[in-house]
Amino acid sequence: PVIQLVFQPDTPETSIRGLILGDLGHIIGGPTAQGVYRLELPADGDPQQILKSLKDHPDVIFAALETNR
Repeated sequence: PVIQLVFQPDTPETSIRGLILGDLGHIIGGPTAQGVYRLELPADGDPQQILKSLKDHPDVIFAALETNR
């Protein structure tokens, strides 16, 4: 599963890396010109729980699972 994320504009890069690296997954794209990052989740993770955790974080202004095209 892949999550698209957008952070508050003033979020430091170190905070972004600290939030999404490690157990949550790894960045596979971004940031785009619109500030969108793509985060690939581990196969054994719970995408809905990770998504909820990201949405609840004050630095995250958008988080959504990518749908298959």
